[in-house]
Amino acid sequence: MFDDEGISNIGLEEIEFVDDGGLWQVTVGFSRAWDQPAGVAAAFGGRLGRTFKVVTLKDNDGRVLSVKHRELVLAD
Repeated sequence: MFDDEGISNIGLEEIEFVDDGGLWQVTVGFSRAWDQPAGVAAAFGGRLGRTFKVVTLKDNDGRVLSVKHRELVLAD
């Protein structure tokens, strides 16, 4: 699905089982080539951007029901 986007730093972030629906919600995080810090930010160790996707799977057959973008909410 993301082959042409040059993703890297792939990581499993969260797993949740939704019992009443028999669903797994799996959050995966990764970086893309354009998330790399550039210029002055790169020189001073700027943070690599990350994208998060929530994949919903059916428990009984492993079928993928959806892949949705997840916005990261930072606490104050």
